Amino acid sequence: MRTTFFSLIFLFSILSYSQDVLIGKFCSNLSEQKTISTIQERCITFNNDGSFAEEIRLDVDIILTGKYLFSDNLIALTYDDEKNETSILKIIKISDKKIVFKYLSKDRSSKKIILYKSIQ
Repeated sequence: MRTTFFSLIFLFSILSYSQDVLIGKFCSNLSEQKTISTIQERCITFNNDGSFAEEIRLDVDIILTGKYLFSDNLIALTYDDEKNETSILKIIKISDKKIVFKYLSKDRSSKKIILYKSIQ
């Protein structure tokens, strides 16, 4: 019984830490945006309450919002739009300074995208 309790606490602490690393604003490096010439900057802000905001700077700013779910190195982004579209991000690397992922959705590029933790 005692071993099970400590195992559950340990697993919960690992999951909590993983979630905490994701919280915050992550933005692209402008020099790495050469793959899509029209995007000047991309930022995703992950909030504690499970919501997110994705900001894409083109000639105009586009802000998309929704809810996210993070588990098993995957992030599911469900957008607050008429279609309630969901994008799946496969996490390649995540740390307190950057996140590297690929889109698994059919309509998105499968190239690596690197976002760096924004200092606010």
